[in-house]
Amino acid sequence: MSFDTTASNRGVNTGARVLLEKKNKKDLISLACRHHILEIIIERVFNALMETSNGPNIRLFQRFSSNWSQINIKKYESGITKDTVANELKPHKNDLVKFIKDQLATYQPRDDYRELLQLSLIFLGDKTARCFNIRTPGALHRARWMAK
Repeated sequence: MSFDTTASNRGVNTGARVLLEKKNKKDLISLACRHHILEIIIERVFNALMETSNGPNIRLFQRFSSNWSQINIKKYESGITKDTVANELKPHKNDLVKFIKDQLATYQPRDDYRELLQLSLIFLGDKTARCFNIRTPGALHRARWMAK
């Protein structure tokens, strides 16, 4: 059984997985969704590096969003212009750009997946990325880890 990692699915007493096992009188092999598992890992890294918050909103993202109007989104630098980044990415840049363009050429079921691919091309300094628009940040709270 594959499931996302919400408590309603993985709860030890009343989670959907437990209820299905009881109903079928069989143990199920549980495979948590790879996307949701990665979100848990990313959240732990983020919390280790950044100021933690008890509430649903994260102050860093709130400040970023409230200052968005002061950012000139037409004037930006590629992340690869920094020597430390360039040294790490240069050997892989062409492969990364090809992979991203191949993915953009296929159907993307969600706009945020497409936007991540487009922003990645911008970060890598690809010339074709100039035709993409950098969009205003959306919801940036704990319930939307994909947005981060």
